[in-house]
Amino acid sequence: MLEASHMIYLLEPYHRSLGKRLVKSPKLYFLDTGLASNLMGLYSWQVIANSPMAGALWETYAFNQIYRHLLSHGLNNPPLYYWRTKDGREIDFIIDRGEQFIALEAKLTVAPGLDAAKGFDYFKDYYGEDALLKEYVICRVKKDHAIAKRIKAINGVTLEL
Repeated sequence: MLEASHMIYLLEPYHRSLGKRLVKSPKLYFLDTGLASNLMGLYSWQVIANSPMAGALWETYAFNQIYRHLLSHGLNNPPLYYWRTKDGREIDFIIDRGEQFIALEAKLTVAPGLDAAKGFDYFKDYYGEDALLKEYVICRVKKDHAIAKRIKAINGVTLEL
């Protein structure tokens, strides 16, 4: 009922011929970050920032930015997934572009380092060095910038896919 009324979205995992090595359960995201915060009793940014749920809420915000962007481009059933192995290697969001993918990590930080994007390397280990078309870390940077040759730190508001 919550999914049919567009209150939540069940994000499916991506898996391609890797059998039981990948997690195959969907992740639940609220489609309204404010509602999710309110249901947790977090009523202001200061309370959220000091909460252990701050990272999860930032990931929810990032999901909503990506999802709405894809919908605004006419993709009613967007090719959006997450990727996680049984041993915990993961990427928060991947967008399937046919033979390649756009990888996105959501990090609450204002100064992401390479550790924020380590899942990208794991993904390339599984699917090949050219598997990722673009690599982004969605974070609270004031200005978009590169953190490595192929990895860009972006503010969720400036998402370009």
